[in-house]
Amino acid sequence: TRKRLEADVESIRESLLVRKLQEKVEAGVQVTEEQVKQFYTEIKCSHILVSPKKILANSNQPGQTPLSEQQADEQAQQKAESLLAQVKQGADFAKLAKENSDDPMSAVQGGDLGWVQSGQMVPEFEQAAFALQPGQVSDLVKSQYGYHIIKVFERRSTLPKDFEENKQMYRSQVEQLRKFQAWQNYLQALKQSGHIQVLDAELRAHEALEQGNQEAAQTLLVQATQEDLNNASARWQLAMMMMAQQNWAPAIQYLEAITRLERWASDAAVWMKLAEAREKAGDKAGALEAYTSASDRAGAPEPENQEIHAALKAKFQALGEEKLVKQEEQWLADYEQTMKERGATGGTLGGGTFTVP
Repeated sequence: TRKRLEADVESIRESLLVRKLQEKVEAGVQVTEEQVKQFYTEIKCSHILVSPKKILANSNQPGQTPLSEQQADEQAQQKAESLLAQVKQGADFAKLAKENSDDPMSAVQGGDLGWVQSGQMVPEFEQAAFALQPGQVSDLVKSQYGYHIIKVFERRSTLPKDFEENKQMYRSQVEQLRKFQAWQNYLQALKQSGHIQVLDAELRAHEALEQGNQEAAQTLLVQATQEDLNNASARWQLAMMMMAQQNWAPAIQYLEAITRLERWASDAAVWMKLAEAREKAGDKAGALEAYTSASDRAGAPEPENQEIHAALKAKFQALGEEKLVKQEEQWLADYEQTMKERGATGGTLGGGTFTVP
């Protein structure tokens, strides 16, 4: 044990340092009785969000002028200020939210967030929202998501009936929650203030996809496949992008490359997708070959393979391959028998959901 601990002393030291730092951050959290009561207060509110990230992503679309992060933030602030001015002049808050808010979940509801409890929102939003009285609208509130305009409609107390008798218990519960939130907020602040550089091409590709930049994502995914000849996930993503564009030839190439990788050569789902791409490209013979390969690789009597064979049966029926249909029917019958012997319920499905690499 001593040898193991000595060999791992640096990681133990780092773990203790993180724990001490967390204790230091949490030590500054003290909860008053009034704050406990506020915790048991809910507000019914709406908001309009203007996201700099969305403006930045839109600027990277074809035909647009790319913006820097600072420029995107400035544009977001200007737009939010314009919307706030309209609200103060009596404009319909819900209508403005539907037409302008970058929070898709609440925008369709006119910005409505429903009843919000303390601790559910980021600190900047919560501090501003709970300071408002019913009918009031906030100034601009900036959070990690962008610029918010908040309107409060109602307030209500959810204070437990036994609060006076168990005041210390409730205070302790709220204090523990506030300590957890303080630590999470501290970590988030570190991330925002730090310089994080993503070097992995595939991770950068996913970031580009989140920003709606398909072209950049495709270039980075290609780079990822060149850097790692065994990278199946990047090839799969490229194949899905090509299929979505109905660009069948490169999609087939990427999928065929995956089937040549040792780990994925026996994955029936990959062969199913390859067969689909070949069929869409008009290569019936190639599609049948891939569908047959999928059937061969889904041999074990398992539920996920049952889905594949049920889908293959329907596919072979559509292609008029009666001999292959009978093979699938036999597999499904054998599967049902196996399930009965295991004491489970068999049965075939009309379609399939497949695991992707």
